[in-house]
Amino acid sequence: ANLNGAPRRMIRLEMSLEMLDKQGFEEVVRLGPQARDLIVRILNNKEFKDVETIQGKLFLKDQIAVTLNEFMREGVVKDVYFSGF
Repeated sequence: ANLNGAPRRMIRLEMSLEMLDKQGFEEVVRLGPQARDLIVRILNNKEFKDVETIQGKLFLKDQIAVTLNEFMREGVVKDVYFSGF
């Protein structure tokens, strides 16, 4: 995803979602493209300085979980884990 700001920077991340239950897992799988789009939108609004620190990454994890939880009807994202950043 492209980050906001200049100079133009890109970010690539690999992440896993920990769901509260199996029902939530099934919902997030069904919403795959929409969930990815929500995450890309969050990243497009971030600048490099927002995600370069540990605190920035922790805030990003929280923001992703909150945004997905607001979008989902049945499931709950318990945690977000970055496996590549």
